[in-house]
Amino acid sequence: MGAVESAATIYYDRKDRKNKEAQYDAQIKYEREKAALAKEEEKKKLEIEERERKNLLKRKIASQKAIFGGSGVGNAGQSNTSLIKGYQKESAEEIDDSRILSNFSIKNIDADLDYITQRNLLKKKGDLINSQYTVTQEGMSAVEDLSKLIGGF
Repeated sequence: MGAVESAATIYYDRKDRKNKEAQYDAQIKYEREKAALAKEEEKKKLEIEERERKNLLKRKIASQKAIFGGSGVGNAGQSNTSLIKGYQKESAEEIDDSRILSNFSIKNIDADLDYITQRNLLKKKGDLINSQYTVTQEGMSAVEDLSKLIGGF
């Protein structure tokens, strides 16, 4: 291979490597945006779920008060109070469980993003090493070709 071909190969290898690096960077950017949206969606879903649970609790309490009131037991009755506290405790536990699951989902999203980022960085590094090896080989080949033209070493 001649010196001109070697120079052209080096040029196109660099250009190809830069294109691949741009692709890796674009993929990382896309994955970050996708992760941010997924985390935001998870947070919104949790907010909606909490709101629905609180509304359900209010309806349960109102319904229970109506049942006790209709049966002649006042709002201050012992059974009524303990039942309402039980509903509140149950609702609080469900909300806490939802928060735990939501946080777990968000941590999984972050872990996936970390994995993709590390994978792409390793690919970039591997491509750089392969490219440097190719450039070194082409350079050595060009030197050999030039030395033959000049009259050799």
